[in-house]
Amino acid sequence: MIEASIGALPGLIPAFLAFAAMLGLAAAAVAKAKGGSVVLALLWAGALAGVLVVTLLPGGGGTGQGASCDTGLPGWAFLGSESSRLNVALFVPISFLAVLLFRRPVAVLSGSLLLTGGIELVQAVAELGRACSYDDLKANALGGCLGVLFGVVALWVRQRRWPLTCRDTLWGAGSAAIGGRRCRCRLRRLCRGLCQCRGRNSFVVVRGGD
Repeated sequence: MIEASIGALPGLIPAFLAFAAMLGLAAAAVAKAKGGSVVLALLWAGALAGVLVVTLLPGGGGTGQGASCDTGLPGWAFLGSESSRLNVALFVPISFLAVLLFRRPVAVLSGSLLLTGGIELVQAVAELGRACSYDDLKANALGGCLGVLFGVVALWVRQRRWPLTCRDTLWGAGSAAIGGRRCRCRLRRLCRGLCQCRGRNSFVVVRGGD
């Protein structure tokens, strides 16, 4: 995904700079008003802009099958792809910086997983010329989890106390449950034309002819 984006999207860098500037101004203003770190806010805004531009800037790729998503490779085999490893690296900074900025690891983890799920959902249904892939979903989620883990370690080293709180856990779990349910409902609607139901809660993707 990243390699294809850089090679096929000549407007990638200008779009990133413009988007990073807009997000950076907003994030810095909020951080300053709340007494947070402006530097961390700017870095996080830049990481978020990079993720959104690389994954959602319209391009000329895609599966050509409308609302569909490539099933990818089984298990951890996707890590054998350089593109997947780059996707992992793409999501590490945004989650790491978010943990340092907001100091709510569970909420950040929830937001990271919802973000990557939302990105793949948009790629599947929107006419962006982008390819939705479960390999990308797994790679992005893995990167988000690693970023949160690194952020938790950094907070623990700095504060010498466990950074997880009951409030953070409740907020994170609640947002994940609500957001995940909505995404699942949207995906099930998409699957009506692309999937066959096996039993009550399982689906199998119907592939077209080779």
